[in-house]
Amino acid sequence: MQFIPAFLLIALPWLNPFAPGSSPAAVPLLFSWACAAGLLALCSRLSNRDFCGRLVTTAAWAWLAAGLLSSVMGLCQYFGAGASLLPWVNQTELGEAFANLRQRNQFATLTNMALAALLWGVATGRLDGRRAGPPRARPAPSGGSDPHEVGERGGNGARRAGLAWAAAALLMAGNAASSSRTGLLQLLLLCALAWLWGGWRQPAQRPRRKPAPHAKPHPNHINTTHARERTLWHQTF
Repeated sequence: MQFIPAFLLIALPWLNPFAPGSSPAAVPLLFSWACAAGLLALCSRLSNRDFCGRLVTTAAWAWLAAGLLSSVMGLCQYFGAGASLLPWVNQTELGEAFANLRQRNQFATLTNMALAALLWGVATGRLDGRRAGPPRARPAPSGGSDPHEVGERGGNGARRAGLAWAAAALLMAGNAASSSRTGLLQLLLLCALAWLWGGWRQPAQRPRRKPAPHAKPHPNHINTTHARERTLWHQTF
C-alpha cells in the first residue's frame, strides 16, 4: 500500500491543472517540490530491495499513466474540446496542445518519457506483473500440453501486445499534437536506442568448447569407445 502514495507523488506534478496568481509557474513549482519532498521521505523508509525493485516499477507506471492522460488532454486541446473539461484541463487555442504543463516542449518530453517507460515495461515484463530474468523450469505434463492452456496464454499475450501498441500510438499522437521539434528529436533518438538495445538483449549463442589436444579423455568416454570397437569387430569378423 505504501507504493500508492509513491505513484501519486510521481504522477500528480505532471497533471496538476492549477496555476493561480500573477506568476503561473510558482504554484506548480511549489507543488512539485512538495511532492519531491514527500517522495524522498517515503523512499527513506524503504529497503534496498523495495527501492530497486517495486519503486522502479511504480515510477514507470506513474510516468506511463501521466503520459497517457496528458496525451488525451493534449488531443482534446488540439481539436478544441479542452474548454469543456475546465478546470481540470487548461484551455488553449485550436490546434495547440500542451496538456497541463503549459509548455509544448515539456509536454512532448513527458510523452517520450512515458513511451520509454512503456518500452522498458514490455522488455522486462514488469508492467504486466512478470519478473525479468530467466524462465523457471516447469515439470512436463504427463499427457502433453493442454491446448486450452496454450491458447489462453497466446490470447493473453496478443491482448497485452495490442494494449502496448495502442498506448504507444496514443503517446506518439500526443507528441505529434504538440508540434514540438524537441519532442520529435527525442522520439527518433528513443526509437534508435530501443532498436539498438533490443539487439543487445538477445542472448548470444556460444559455441561448444572443443577439448584441448593434450587433455585426457574422460574414462566413461574411453569405455564407451572400446565397447563400440568390440561390437564392430564382432560384427565384421
